[in-house]
Amino acid sequence: SFAMAVPMFVDLQRFIVWKEIYNVKEVAMLRKGAILSLSHYIFTCPMSWSFLTKSEKYCASWLSAYYHGLQWEHGTIPYSMVKRLITMAVIGAEECDDNKALVYVKGREKREWLADIFDSDNLIIETLDADYKDIDSLHNLDVINTMRCGKHIKNCALQNVFKIHNWRAPVHRAGRILGRKYALTRTGYKFLEIGINVGPPSYVEIAIGDNRGNELILSIETWKGLYEQHWNIQNCLQNHCKGNSITVGPLTVRFSRLKMLKLYAWNHPTYV
Repeated sequence: SFAMAVPMFVDLQRFIVWKEIYNVKEVAMLRKGAILSLSHYIFTCPMSWSFLTKSEKYCASWLSAYYHGLQWEHGTIPYSMVKRLITMAVIGAEECDDNKALVYVKGREKREWLADIFDSDNLIIETLDADYKDIDSLHNLDVINTMRCGKHIKNCALQNVFKIHNWRAPVHRAGRILGRKYALTRTGYKFLEIGINVGPPSYVEIAIGDNRGNELILSIETWKGLYEQHWNIQNCLQNHCKGNSITVGPLTVRFSRLKMLKLYAWNHPTYV
């Protein structure tokens, strides 16, 4: 016998290049609406762009331009790890207790693909479209208490899992208990804002923006990646790596040699 199933909300974005294979590009998995149980991955391409046929390139370009906004070359997680990471996130946590994993997904093709990669009797996958006739399209679901990954705006899998969770188990609006804005006067962006929101779901929101209303939300993964690149950035500065760049999620750090310019350092142990 099993204890009560623990809900997991999953959403995927993909490129359609081989009809018989679901080429997942982005996956997000949220367990019980808790930010600490959130997994989000953007995978590298399964093959070089040059190997695609003309029709496949056209289809991929259309999806990038008009649907999810992800580029073929986006991603830092090896494509070979798709099955392993998704299985660990959905089933792995359940192996330590008696709970059966319950997965909510929107879309029949997504459900079929997930069912194919899992080889476990300790799993239930429910398609919201079939089980709940009143659910609206993901595009029209409320964006309150959601966040995006920062890689793209439209049809973000990370935002979609929060939309599904909030629709399945309505919650009150998260309240911000702490917020701080820092001036970034020497950069193209004018401010860095960090906020802590208490829900459910509870989450930390990090954003950089300018005074014209442009804003880029940084995911926790991007922020951690930027911090982890601290020493690489410092080494490039010390070794005068002119023309080099370091990319972390949606951010690109470029190095140039400037003359007759005053430099200011932000010496804080937590930030780059």
